Amino acid sequence: MDVSRPTTVTKESEVYMLVGRYSGKPGSSGEGNGADDSGLLLVTGKVSDGDESNKKIDWKSNTALPRTIVGAQHNSLTGLVGGGGSGIETKDGKLVFPVEGTKKGNTETDVKSVRLIIRSSDTNSWT
Repeated sequence: MDVSRPTTVTKESEVYMLVGRYSGKPGSSGEGNGADDSGLLLVTGKVSDGDESNKKIDWKSNTALPRTIVGAQHNSLTGLVGGGGSGIETKDGKLVFPVEGTKKGNTETDVKSVRLIIRSSDTNSWT
């Protein structure tokens, strides 16, 4: 599996990194015939305690985010990757990440690059 375009958010000592993932394998995510197993991957970690010069990130988990995280338009969007740069934590605790993708139109040649944001107040279920 290859990953690209990391986008990070920190929340106190927690670190959330959103990346685009590409496996090149036939779809195992149930997204239709011939779909590759690609999409968004959320990696979570925690900054270690200790001396400022020796702090490290202990990466804890990797979660494949459901395509429905981008809302009702998920069927027309492909090639979702992190938008690069940093996301933010809002005042009410939601995490917001920039995302890039390709939007399919009515014909095979009708495609556009798009930028959007995804957000969640629950980083366990992404609802």
